[in-house]
Amino acid sequence: MVLEGTWEEICAHEADLRGRRLRVTVLPDTEEPVNAFSGSDLLQYLISIGFVGEWADRNDIPDRQDC
Repeated sequence: MVLEGTWEEICAHEADLRGRRLRVTVLPDTEEPVNAFSGSDLLQYLISIGFVGEWADRNDIPDRQDC
């Protein structure tokens, strides 16, 4: 189960959550825009963080905005 909302909105689910283990993540007050990588930019980012393995140097991956 994933719940997102204000504390008051989460508390409305108290009966469902009673006795359960929970993980609470406090989000920032304002939502900042997410960096949207695509195509080769995404590939370079994944390489830089060590997420991509041997096939990372492929240049036949299309740079599509609709993915």
